[in-house]
Amino acid sequence: MVWLTAAPHDLAGAGRALAARPEVRLAAAVTGRTDLVLSVLCRTPPDPFAFLSEQVSALSGVQVTETMLTLRRVKTHRRLTAVHLVAVSRQRVRCDDGRTNRPR
Repeated sequence: MVWLTAAPHDLAGAGRALAARPEVRLAAAVTGRTDLVLSVLCRTPPDPFAFLSEQVSALSGVQVTETMLTLRRVKTHRRLTAVHLVAVSRQRVRCDDGRTNRPR
């Protein structure tokens, strides 16, 4: 994960430029201490440094970066399909009082 702080006038351009990179899996504008968050797929140990030093540093509006390496994934999201949604809607739910209901 890479968190970026960018100059306000360069925020949209930096986001578009980084989102176009093939190694960037997610690019989002966020609120808080930073302006952008990226999920970057790095295949080899030198890749994070190369990405930061060659791609991110080339953008004039980027002021601060913070990186975090993922050591182990605990959960990964997956895309819900119509089949998943139908299956979830048909599941029975056990209530605290012992009754079984279907969600509405």
